[in-house]
Amino acid sequence: MNKTATLVVDSEAQAVRTAYCEVDSRTALTRGLADYLATISGTVPGGRELRFAAVFDTWAEAEKSAVYPAALARSEGPGMYDASRFVPGISERDKIDANNYLLQISEYTMYVVVELWSTDIAARLGLVKMCEDAFNPVDFMYGFKLELPFYYGLRATYALKSSIYSDSEETAIQRYRQATFTLEGQVPVVRLVTYPDATPRLRLDEVGPNVIVRGSV
Repeated sequence: MNKTATLVVDSEAQAVRTAYCEVDSRTALTRGLADYLATISGTVPGGRELRFAAVFDTWAEAEKSAVYPAALARSEGPGMYDASRFVPGISERDKIDANNYLLQISEYTMYVVVELWSTDIAARLGLVKMCEDAFNPVDFMYGFKLELPFYYGLRATYALKSSIYSDSEETAIQRYRQATFTLEGQVPVVRLVTYPDATPRLRLDEVGPNVIVRGSV
């Protein structure tokens, strides 16, 4: 199974949900975006192709040699759970195999920051343009959707919010040319539940004014 996030380019295609999960919802958003950044490319004036030499979804270990251009997709601030549109319940549309269902609990929304690191001004210009294009790649929506095979096969949505060049005297001396994007990411929060291969229901017997649950059938 391919465990890399992929861009959704067909507005009619339905997600294929699975029981497979490696991460929590917060990590699903940053890992998915890092996977996507690793696939994009662009050019600078003169035709030089640009790609990220390294992409991370957590800070790189200190002992790793730095390579440029590089990108980091990290979470920013607290994420918010929104359950206002959901009433817990199980239906056939939630069924993913004989006995397993995905119960959607809420939506999880947070800001994801993408830091771009390069060593020259021309490369930074090209990287920023490359990301601007990649963050609005389709004509049926603002932003983009990624399919996450490592998070139940669910889909995350991202919308670009802001960008900034992060220059200082210190980074200029070190020959770092940095830019930062902020995106809003959203992904469903689900729980895998198991039921027998029959629709769960209850048998109720009335006794006077009270209702007594006798058992499942």
